[in-house]
Amino acid sequence: MQMMIRFSLLLVVCLLAGCSTAPAPAKVVSPAVVPMRKASAGEIKKRCAALKALLSPLAVREAGFSHRASSVGFSPEEVCRFVTAAGFNRIALQLSSVSELDKDFSAFLKAAKKEKLAVDIMLEQEDFRKYFTGKGLLRRKSADSDLAEVLREIGAFNSDLSCDQAKISRVIVKIAPHRFVSDTRGSSGQIFAWSEKNAGPGLDNDMLMLRTLEMLKNLDVPGIEIAVAVPDFYHELVLKGKITRGKATDFLTCRKGKVPVIIMSSGNKPSQIVSRSRNEFMSAGKKHELLLGIELAGHTSRSSGKLRRRDWRDLTRILDYVIREHKKYPAFRGVVLMPLPVLQYLIMEQD
Repeated sequence: MQMMIRFSLLLVVCLLAGCSTAPAPAKVVSPAVVPMRKASAGEIKKRCAALKALLSPLAVREAGFSHRASSVGFSPEEVCRFVTAAGFNRIALQLSSVSELDKDFSAFLKAAKKEKLAVDIMLEQEDFRKYFTGKGLLRRKSADSDLAEVLREIGAFNSDLSCDQAKISRVIVKIAPHRFVSDTRGSSGQIFAWSEKNAGPGLDNDMLMLRTLEMLKNLDVPGIEIAVAVPDFYHELVLKGKITRGKATDFLTCRKGKVPVIIMSSGNKPSQIVSRSRNEFMSAGKKHELLLGIELAGHTSRSSGKLRRRDWRDLTRILDYVIREHKKYPAFRGVVLMPLPVLQYLIMEQD
């Protein structure tokens, strides 16, 4: 897969640079990564320019993708050039372990500085949580987290970077207490488990959310901002009385409104993206800043919580509509679009 991703990005960079011929695809290249029918070099340049023009009015234009794929599958320089050509001014690299803060990551920061890109790290809450044992009781999948320990390591890494490398600007914590579930609560010894049966003030779902907010409130690392990415349905759960905290304003307050909160869309079509985030952006008013996070589906599932689209034209039409609708809200500051390989595929694909 890494080889396939490398080939597809090399092709895009080559075409953007005006190469007359593209490298011949290796036999291992899959149509799922590299389009069977590729757009012309001129068309690819035109699409990148169109996306850049579409995003340019926004203060925050961020592309998200896996660090492991970006640093191993293809060169940092190629990634950063492509991201810049497509109109983004920030990149969010998702890490699943602090071990990924290695020499490849350092090389990426150097390439990002050359392209004047701000670099963020994205962490999944469920990837960094503590497991407690004591008196035979195992507390699994609680909102207790070792994120604080991870942030200390990130801070130390950041302080050791050289002057020719971009410093890590933000750490984005994607919270997901709704994923702390258990089908065998009695046997697992789990203290709190998220489920439809545990909805209501003071019950498990509510406690998981409250503990998550407390954890976020206490996160800190010198020189690096802490941002929060929040699923768009928590706000609605509060309005329905199923949990007592979880509105967009709760997350803005717990981080003292220092950086925008990212509302991660669960919609798989344009109307859902707009309707499911409406209350969050309305409630934030003029005092706070919110970003809209959009994950692109790599398939046609209707229940994945990711945006489905037919082709490049369909995607640009959707983005134009979604951005125009969100510009109605004073709190809207920009978008976080991910993952990069899916966007790249659409730019390359012939209509």
